[in-house]
Amino acid sequence: MNPVEADLRVLAVTGALGLLLTLAVGERRREFGIRAAMGATPARLARLVLGEGLGIALVGLAVGCAAAVALGRVGSALYYGVSGFDPLTWVVVVAGLCGLAVLACLRPVRAAMRTDPMRLLRHE
Repeated sequence: MNPVEADLRVLAVTGALGLLLTLAVGERRREFGIRAAMGATPARLARLVLGEGLGIALVGLAVGCAAAVALGRVGSALYYGVSGFDPLTWVVVVAGLCGLAVLACLRPVRAAMRTDPMRLLRHE
């Protein structure tokens, strides 16, 4: 697999996860309408959606890091002079993935913040 194919796969997976999160928020619009009608502020709804999205991303990041450590050790054993741990690479990758998770959550957060409780409750 060449690097371009790998990059495209990462982008496809990230896009699919963002779409799934958007669909999950769309299915919960009635809940957000009820919360807003009960007095929840748009900022509180945004924190709720962002917290759930980032929680899922952090679990995935932890699993991915554990797999990377295991595969890094295998790679170190197979190739002479290859280190399984490069701190700069780890920092860049983890920061990049956290940034992607925040970007993936922005659209669902915006959808939750724009929830009009009266319109949603009237049509349900």
